[in-house]
Amino acid sequence: MEFKFTMNPYNQEGINNFFGVDYDSLKDDEKSLLEIAWDGWTVSEVNKIINKTKVLEGEDFFDYIVEGSELRISIDNEYVLFFDWRTESTEDDFRWSTAKFLNFMKSFRDFLKENGR
Repeated sequence: MEFKFTMNPYNQEGINNFFGVDYDSLKDDEKSLLEIAWDGWTVSEVNKIINKTKVLEGEDFFDYIVEGSELRISIDNEYVLFFDWRTESTEDDFRWSTAKFLNFMKSFRDFLKENGR
């Protein structure tokens, strides 16, 4: 996966418990993914998202809002749309295929496991 996971995505001194993606590993159009950083991430929480995503059919979808952030992730069985509420646009900031999102979440889950979450 092209992402580098970290426990200090904001590169702040003394911070090492916000699980997320290193800012420099993000493509310019995916920078709002930095907002996925949260100190409450657990393997169980990621598994819930993965499992809920895998069973989506037809026009089913669900929204996931990362606690303590401005990031809303809208998930259906084909695409995942990312919305950063801090931007002025009502359009999604970027989108991935659901398969890419699942791969990302599985890699993120592995990172959390490695760090005792």
